[in-house]
Amino acid sequence: MPGEERAPEPSAPIEAPTICTTGAAIHEMTEAALAVVNQWNGPAPELFARSACLVRAALDEKQGLYIQEVDENGLTGILDRLITWYRRLKDGDERPAHPPREVVRDILSLPAAAWRVPHLAGVTGTPIFHQDGTIHATPGYDEETGLYYYPAAGFAMPRVPEVPTREDVAASLETIGEVFADFPFCGPADQANAIGALFTAVLRPGIDGPVPLYLTDKPQAGSGAGLLQRVIGWIAEGREPALKTMPAGPDMRKEIFAGLRNGTRIQIFDNLEDRLSSPELAAALTAVEMTGRILGQTEERTYAVRTFWMANGNNVVVGGDLARRTFKSRVDPQDPMPWQREGFRHPDLIRWVQEARGEILAAVFTVARAWIQAGRPAPDRVPRVGSFEAWRDMIGGILEHAGVPDFLGNANEVYLQADEDRTQWENFLEALWGRYGSEPFTPGAVAALLTYPEGAAILDALPDNMAEAYHTKNKTFSLVLGHAFKRIDGRHYPGGWCIRQGKVSRGIRNWAITYAPREVPQKQGVVECGGMCDAGALSPDCLKREPPTVPALQGGDGGMSPIPYAQEKNTSIKQSPDTVITGSISKCAIALRDIPPSPPQPATEPTKEPDSKSGDGEERTTLHPHSTTALSPMPAGCLKHSIDRYERRKYDSSIVCMVPGCGHPAAYGCGAGFPLCEGHYLAEVERVRREGGRPA
Repeated sequence: MPGEERAPEPSAPIEAPTICTTGAAIHEMTEAALAVVNQWNGPAPELFARSACLVRAALDEKQGLYIQEVDENGLTGILDRLITWYRRLKDGDERPAHPPREVVRDILSLPAAAWRVPHLAGVTGTPIFHQDGTIHATPGYDEETGLYYYPAAGFAMPRVPEVPTREDVAASLETIGEVFADFPFCGPADQANAIGALFTAVLRPGIDGPVPLYLTDKPQAGSGAGLLQRVIGWIAEGREPALKTMPAGPDMRKEIFAGLRNGTRIQIFDNLEDRLSSPELAAALTAVEMTGRILGQTEERTYAVRTFWMANGNNVVVGGDLARRTFKSRVDPQDPMPWQREGFRHPDLIRWVQEARGEILAAVFTVARAWIQAGRPAPDRVPRVGSFEAWRDMIGGILEHAGVPDFLGNANEVYLQADEDRTQWENFLEALWGRYGSEPFTPGAVAALLTYPEGAAILDALPDNMAEAYHTKNKTFSLVLGHAFKRIDGRHYPGGWCIRQGKVSRGIRNWAITYAPREVPQKQGVVECGGMCDAGALSPDCLKREPPTVPALQGGDGGMSPIPYAQEKNTSIKQSPDTVITGSISKCAIALRDIPPSPPQPATEPTKEPDSKSGDGEERTTLHPHSTTALSPMPAGCLKHSIDRYERRKYDSSIVCMVPGCGHPAAYGCGAGFPLCEGHYLAEVERVRREGGRPA
């Protein structure tokens, strides 16, 4: 039995060994003691090595199996039971002795390899399913997986067919279906994912790689999400799984590491509130091993990540990197008081699962063995899941081969609906696109624009954390916005939006937004974004179009120029960030090297001014060089000084053009005031040229 030292067998080569402590060297006693321990531990191991520590499988007061580290006191007890220690007096008499503390400490300080004990990967109360389809159902250590198996009292499992037939698989699926018969799943994918979670929990030792988090969502308390996960835990472990509330921050890493240290196979975060987001859990889900410090100690330990994490809550919003590392089921009884429902097939589901656990496990093993006998076919209709390829191929392959459809069928929907941050940022980028198109801009220009009516749409679309920073003004908002842009630099959103980092101009980083529907294939390459972007994706339009002959607009002293081949603004763009626009032409805002730039197509009809020198009333178009919007006309008498007296100046982002209704950042000035944006400056220079004046 785990945690109990066995007495030496009568037929063992070393029986009741004795070691004299008088005059013996420590290393000699250590070697003699280890020889006895290895002889006793050989046939059916009870002592193991784990993370360079001596451990053993043990039972708690409730007969629950766990991993116990053998400390100095524990090893002293083992040596005292296995060996007769004595000391010799001067007159030759022998007296009983305790295992010398120096010997115990010497053994524990040796490298783990010197102990010559097997490695322990974990403990389990469920028969172990191997990758070749064989099943380890004998209590004790399994050399192939490194797991120690000890079933609960009274557990019995029917025989699993060596070569399961289709009839065997169908009967097994009926048995598994009984487990989930009373849960009100919202769709086929939700039920298929629940079945996949059961297979994941039972077959976790045979999955060579990480497994994602399983989330069960519900609209209100009493819907059965927690019960569903408890049932899966009972089947997989034979006891109540570990239920805990989800900690935050550093406590989350401590919780995860403590579970790995104890060998926890299934852990449930129960009753989440509103949001599920944890960088520590996201990192653990894709890790093979985790290294950390034990509380109160300075040394580090490394443990393999073999835990299957589950979580449940009411209308949970998944955020951060967990959105793609989660598969989900939703249950909805559509009842105002679901905890009072009646008419269940299994009114006391936990008790029924405890009684039928052997049959349910045999059904799971039968379906899995049939997949292995068929050659482990890879699934064709299960979506790809990055970082969880082995799990997807095994669980998805088993279910698809058995005829269970829609596993991970809601994966894209879950991702698109779960990440609230992504949705808010996609709305924000769409609003920025509506103002700037694919033209370059600075965070300071955006911050300044928010104070004018023209920036109301952008202000309304600010993500929650950005809106809080803007209204509290604890920090300079342009700085906050710049840091936020860096965090999402190059990220492609499902709606087609992407913000890219440009080059630094006069000490300020420029940014540009691109748009490409997902249906348009992307080619990777080294590119320039209007002479600014460092790298990005090329659309087919960029590769096929001939360089235009229209010269580019240039600002004073080599200012920013419009980005060539810009996507035309489509006024039919829908407000939903998840809707892919198929009606617009994908014109990439990123140009190939050495292709001369050209101005983008305007999004709206620009303002037209009559040419003073044209006799036929010819109209000329005036555009702002930093935007696809029309340039507002300069009222008569607005300019107090000749344009040749204006010089380029570096203004604060809060200083904007003095022309009424403009609102663009100031770039030129005369003396200490009278700021003009680059667009109005260039327009005035062109007007003076046409009229024969002498601009600067």
